[in-house]
Amino acid sequence: MKMTIFGAAGEVGSRVVAEALSRGHEVTAVVRNPEQLCKLPTGVTSCSGDAGSVKDVAQLSAGQDLVISAIRPPTGDETQLSLRMPGQGDTTVLTAPNFLPAAVIAIARACFAQHEMCSADQQADWAYLSPPAMLVPGIRTGHYRLGSDELVVDENGNSQISMEDFAVVLIDEAEQAKHHRKQLLDHKHSQTTGNNMKYLLTLITALLITFTSTFSYAENSPKVLIVLTSNSQLGDTGKKTGFWLPELTHPYYELKDAGYPIDIASIQGGMSPIDPDSFDDKDEHNNRFLKDAELMSKVIKSIPIESIDPSDYTVVLYSGGSGTMWDFPNNEHVNRISKSIYENNGIVSAICHGPAALVDVKLSNGNYLVSGKRIAAFTNDEEADIKQTEILPFLLQDKLTERGAHHIYGKSWAENVVVDGRLITGQNPASAKSLVLCV
Repeated sequence: MKMTIFGAAGEVGSRVVAEALSRGHEVTAVVRNPEQLCKLPTGVTSCSGDAGSVKDVAQLSAGQDLVISAIRPPTGDETQLSLRMPGQGDTTVLTAPNFLPAAVIAIARACFAQHEMCSADQQADWAYLSPPAMLVPGIRTGHYRLGSDELVVDENGNSQISMEDFAVVLIDEAEQAKHHRKQLLDHKHSQTTGNNMKYLLTLITALLITFTSTFSYAENSPKVLIVLTSNSQLGDTGKKTGFWLPELTHPYYELKDAGYPIDIASIQGGMSPIDPDSFDDKDEHNNRFLKDAELMSKVIKSIPIESIDPSDYTVVLYSGGSGTMWDFPNNEHVNRISKSIYENNGIVSAICHGPAALVDVKLSNGNYLVSGKRIAAFTNDEEADIKQTEILPFLLQDKLTERGAHHIYGKSWAENVVVDGRLITGQNPASAKSLVLCV
């Protein structure tokens, strides 16, 4: 199952991510602060995004089976909570005297507003999971009890669960989908001692599952421009190069399958050369390309970049391949398009050698677009691995650093995607799919 989890680095969210991964699910883990990306475990597609942004939620949810929100909603102006106290009629956890500390009542009201928003929606298939009175770090037992809109307690009136078992409940519901458009509550005796009163979180860490298979997030989608190199010569070696096929096919098909309109441009227009070493017949996206007359036609008849109007696009993605090192830098149209899209709140992204497109882009304030930004790109070590250090006109890692970028590099040939606001970059071919999911 493909799922997006917002709040993936939080105390609850991190446990939900771990539980989902342990069951073999494909997880896109989203954090609001890019500095938290390093906290995410291996095996996830890591992105930064704001659950309060409709655009971010739509883009990061496209193509997924479900979405999980493991964050606290912002405080609202709500007046009551629908979670009832056991045996007290219509008394709720908000109206019960002294049940919630004053410091958390506003948050609980906001959670209720989130539940009401779900109830009013007529499209999404959702479930709303509310923790018991005590939600604490502990151990995973896999045992719990569920309720509906009444607080679940044991025979002694205790209401508690570990965060680890809370994650179990959530992923169980995600897999089995027994509670459609309903609120549910869970409970278990945790083995953690009761002195963790700071975790008194009734309905504070509520989670929302939105199943997206019944509707598309790509309606009225932003248009994406993918730019390829037109250079087929690897310097003066006599060897052929071009764009790296998976750095086109992986992002293209992820975007296409999510319903986004895509144009393909190249520096000169017409046939864009494919690096002959980039064909991998074990790559499903490459094989799909060989049978896809539409995409083949877009590559053969790519749009000359000089004719591109950047106002037509919300996203530009520069595919990599060694050929880009000669015709992407210092290209007036690459610079024009990148500047315009970025300054109009669009997304600029690049894969592998694709960030060569960014080395000469200046914004209206005269600063380089990459200056002060965190960025990933093909590394000096990776160039040495393929014996291109002395062939290229410059080393991309060094040039970006020279322009003021903070180059963030991972292990050679391993996935590494860096998100710095609306600038999204990937280090190498392994990063292509993850990059576009962040886009």
